[in-house]
Amino acid sequence: MAFLVSGQWVSYEEEVIDLFNCGLKKVPPELASCEECVQLDLSVNKIEKLEHLPPNLKILLISSNRIRSLEGLPASLHTLIIYWNRVERLEGLPAGLRKLDLAWNRLEELGELPQGLEWLDVTENRLKELRGLPERLHTLYASWNKISAASLPLSLRTLNLSYNPIILTKDLLPRYLTTLIAYNCKMPQVLQELLEQINSGEWARDNWEKDRRRIILDFLSAAFYKN
Repeated sequence: MAFLVSGQWVSYEEEVIDLFNCGLKKVPPELASCEECVQLDLSVNKIEKLEHLPPNLKILLISSNRIRSLEGLPASLHTLIIYWNRVERLEGLPAGLRKLDLAWNRLEELGELPQGLEWLDVTENRLKELRGLPERLHTLYASWNKISAASLPLSLRTLNLSYNPIILTKDLLPRYLTTLIAYNCKMPQVLQELLEQINSGEWARDNWEKDRRRIILDFLSAAFYKN
C-alpha cells in the first residue's frame, strides 16, 4: 500500500522516505502509520509542527523549516538534524538521542540535554553560556554565539568556539581535547601554556601525539584573529 504526497507515491513499508523540498506545510498524517520507516527527510519545507512522525524513526532530517518546538519526537530517535529553524527551547528531546544539529536557530539556553548525547552543533544561536553538557559529548560546534562562560565535559575531543567573547584558558579546555578551533577568541598565554604541557608530557600522549599538529595549527591560526 502507498499514499500520495505532493505528486509522489510513498510506500507504507519503505525504510527511508525522502520528502525533501515538497512544499509541505504540515507533516503528512499517513507517516504515523509507516512503522518500517527508520529515516525521514523533511528538509526544505514550510513545516511548523513536529507531528505524525513514524513510531520507529531513528534519523530525522528536518532542516530549513519553521519549527519552534521539539515536542512530538519519537522515543526511538537517535539523530536529529534541525538546523535553520526557529527553535527557542530544548524540550521533548528523546533520551536516546546521540546526534543533534541545532545550528542557526534561536536558542538562548541549552536546558537539559539527553545524557547519552555525543555530537552537538549549536552554531549561530543566542547562547551566552555552556552549562550542563552531557558527560559523553565528544564533539561540540558553538561558534557565532554570545558565549562568555562554559563548563566543558572531560569527554570532549573536538571543540569550535570561534567568534564568541569567551576567554580561553588552560583550565577551561578538557584534558583530552584533540581539535580546537577558536578564531577571534581571547587567548591570554593559552598557546604557550598548552605547548609547555604537551612538551612536558603532562597531557595524555596517546591522544596528543596523534593530533598535535592539528591543534597547534588551529591555535596559531586563531592567534592571528584574537581580540
